[in-house]
Amino acid sequence: RGGPALMSIADLPGELERQAGLSAGVFATVDVPGPLAIQPEVLYVQKNVMSSEAAFLPGGRGSVAISRDIETSYVEVPVLGKLQVPGVPVVTPTVAFGPVVGANVQSSRSVIATDRLGNERDLSPDQPPLEANGVEAGLLTGIGVEMDIGGAAVSASGRYRLGLTDVSSGGESNLDLGPSRGFSVTAGIAF
Repeated sequence: RGGPALMSIADLPGELERQAGLSAGVFATVDVPGPLAIQPEVLYVQKNVMSSEAAFLPGGRGSVAISRDIETSYVEVPVLGKLQVPGVPVVTPTVAFGPVVGANVQSSRSVIATDRLGNERDLSPDQPPLEANGVEAGLLTGIGVEMDIGGAAVSASGRYRLGLTDVSSGGESNLDLGPSRGFSVTAGIAF
């Protein structure tokens, strides 16, 4: 299963711009009686976001634009309950919902200041590294379709991920970020 992910992070100062990341991994579908199934997954998910804001220089010397680029990556384990809507020819619509727990495997930030003339200054070396919390918990919901093609089950889904825990809680990085949330579109194949 894989596809693009567009995430945002709450409490990041300034105007937010989602940056495309990747969501990719493996899954299994365990059918239970009736139209239900359980779908555990192991996914690698990139959650990247950029914020920008104006900052005023001391002494009335004008302003600069500050842009922050936050990049985090997680190995996530969602366990989804999936309703497979019966009776539709060719394709099977699905609705999924369940908890997701992720372990942070990478986190970084860069900070760039741009003056009115377009001159850029990298402020990242002066900033302590981003200290992301080691574990993130959330909920995942999605809708999708499945179909059998030559003995393989092909699926596509749109998903919304809602973080329930903060990405970081300050520390030496002095950046207290709220939960992440966002959308992903995935396609997968099962044998």
